[in-house]
Amino acid sequence: MINIDNFPNIPKENKEYFLNYIKTAPENMLKNLKVEKLPKDTIFIRENESVNNVYILLDGVVRAVDYRMHGISYEFMRFYPVKMLGAMEIVLDIEKYCTTLITETSCTILVCPAKEFSNWILNDLNAIKMEMKTIGTYLLEEDRQNRLFLFLQGRDRLFVLLMQYYEKYSKNDRCLVKLTRLELSDRTGISIRTINRSIRKMQEEGLINKENSKILITKKQYEKMLNYISEKID
Repeated sequence: MINIDNFPNIPKENKEYFLNYIKTAPENMLKNLKVEKLPKDTIFIRENESVNNVYILLDGVVRAVDYRMHGISYEFMRFYPVKMLGAMEIVLDIEKYCTTLITETSCTILVCPAKEFSNWILNDLNAIKMEMKTIGTYLLEEDRQNRLFLFLQGRDRLFVLLMQYYEKYSKNDRCLVKLTRLELSDRTGISIRTINRSIRKMQEEGLINKENSKILITKKQYEKMLNYISEKID
């Protein structure tokens, strides 16, 4: 079994959650877990494919993508270590994966055959209770995200994305957005053409700056976007 302490980026509480989750798992299953390192932008779960494995995310970031019509995809969720990917389908007795998962960064995962995982978790009260709680949280967050985007169109979705990016990555009251136009399109579900048009308009209105072709957001600009979106959804 891999030593989870070898992954310093995992928060302490997440390590404790994982160890509690698997504390009664069969020793043979744990010993047979396969370690895989996946490069960025690797699709390792595809929607509607048979559930053959459960993947345990130990390092990196994974995003869930819903491929829409006209070639536009919408990213609606991100997963961080430690996360069981594919476990929801097994617990809910779903034979095919519910969504497509792609690595946003290079990732380290453990691979467990679905049959072995199913034989264990469906007979382990502690593990299945923890997984059901995780599923409930996931579904509530997915519903919240969908409802938010349902009422927001065009550049308003871009506002929300840039605000979230600022909240996570800002330093010294400024944030340089290191996302390509394609990534902005994927995360908002709107076309690259609309992204470019929205960015130009936001720059004209003083809501963003540009630095070496990247979007730069100051604290004051973030607060303006926050006030604007708050009025939209209140």
